[in-house]
Amino acid sequence: MTQKPSHLSSVKPASATSTSAARPMTWAKAHQVAHMAAAKAHHALGVDLSGVSVDVVSALGAADLIVMWRPMPQLFGAYLNEPGVAPGVLINSALPRPARRYTCAHELGHHWMRHSTSVDDGSSIDTTLHEDIDAVPQGNRRRPWPEQEKLAEAFASWFLMPRRVVATALDVLNLNRPRTAADVYSLSLLLGTSYRTTVRHLPNLRFATPTQANSWANVAPGRLKATLDAGVSAPTSRRPDVWILDDRFDGLRLPVRPGDRLVILGPPGVASLRPSNTSVPFSTTQLGQTSGTLRDGTVHVINDNPTGSELTVTFNHASTTLHIHPSPTGLDPRGAA
Repeated sequence: MTQKPSHLSSVKPASATSTSAARPMTWAKAHQVAHMAAAKAHHALGVDLSGVSVDVVSALGAADLIVMWRPMPQLFGAYLNEPGVAPGVLINSALPRPARRYTCAHELGHHWMRHSTSVDDGSSIDTTLHEDIDAVPQGNRRRPWPEQEKLAEAFASWFLMPRRVVATALDVLNLNRPRTAADVYSLSLLLGTSYRTTVRHLPNLRFATPTQANSWANVAPGRLKATLDAGVSAPTSRRPDVWILDDRFDGLRLPVRPGDRLVILGPPGVASLRPSNTSVPFSTTQLGQTSGTLRDGTVHVINDNPTGSELTVTFNHASTTLHIHPSPTGLDPRGAA
């Protein structure tokens, strides 16, 4: 990690970019300002942009923020910036992992751009509790957004999805740009972002046209998951993810959770599944073969394995590690989002 300078001195306060009350800041202007701020934050906080996802929790620690995780029925997160008190963030640990990560980046944006205390209840952050199942609500950004929240929201997208990281993830998928909604879903799994936020950010990166993004936004992730594991019994909930695995993911370490489904592409037996550590169990249940639009694959569901356990999926000489990702709790700036 690079040596951390006094990061707040390297970025102008948000008020320096404020527009008058008669001309509120547009989303285009917010993205222009936030893009530059996120790039500076990546550099100053020593963020590794060589992989397929951004470690936002380490960035919170590098920014000297106190981080508290706890389940909250009404809030997504909060940024606390009061005189005489060390700044900190509060994150709803009950959110789906992509929403937790996005909320982390949103609150980091408040801190990086010297914003005042902000409590985000869903009206000031563009994520939902059911975004891993439902389509993107239409017209959500037509409602009034305070300038501070627009900037933090745009910062979150640029911080988690800089062009370099998205291009690397697309390369893993053997894509130059997404072609279908299913491509966007697979991309979002690698990035650790939701389908919803990924769709919205792709036009900013010139990896999709606004017309394509609008079309994909109308596709519910739950429907995509049902297509990807077609041919086997449906789960009771479409909240768990469906991972399409083959030798493209060689060397990657992917976060999964109990209930997620693995579609191992190829004929039965093409890959071996074994715990990475024989002393820590990791089991799956084979459900059967896919049918429909996806090429042949074997579907496994991840059982309720211990937090931290790992599974190695090996295709000939290529292997991918899957690890059970914990939901963070308590006061721990090093916890995983």
